[in-house]
Amino acid sequence: MVQLTRLGPKAFLENVERGGDGRREFFWIRHNRSINNQPAEGTDRWAVRNKRISITPVDLVFSNGTPDAAFESIAQGLTEQLKSRE
Repeated sequence: MVQLTRLGPKAFLENVERGGDGRREFFWIRHNRSINNQPAEGTDRWAVRNKRISITPVDLVFSNGTPDAAFESIAQGLTEQLKSRE
C-alpha cells in the first residue's frame, strides 16, 4: 500500500566521529540509538515500519499542512497498480 505521509521526527541520536589513516582525515556519522520506537501514525517512519510505501512531499507542496491533491492522486494510482500485480 502506498501512503501519503508527513515527515516524522529524526529517528536516531547522532554524533560525528573523526578518524584517520595517517594520510587523510575522515568523519563518520554514527546513529547511536533510536529516539522513539513508536513513531506517530501518518509519518514516514510509521508507514515504512508498517510495510507501506511512503510518499513524503516537501514543505513547498503543502498548503497549511494539507498535501497537494496531485500527490494524493499519485499515491492512489501506485496503490492500484501494486494491487493489480498481486
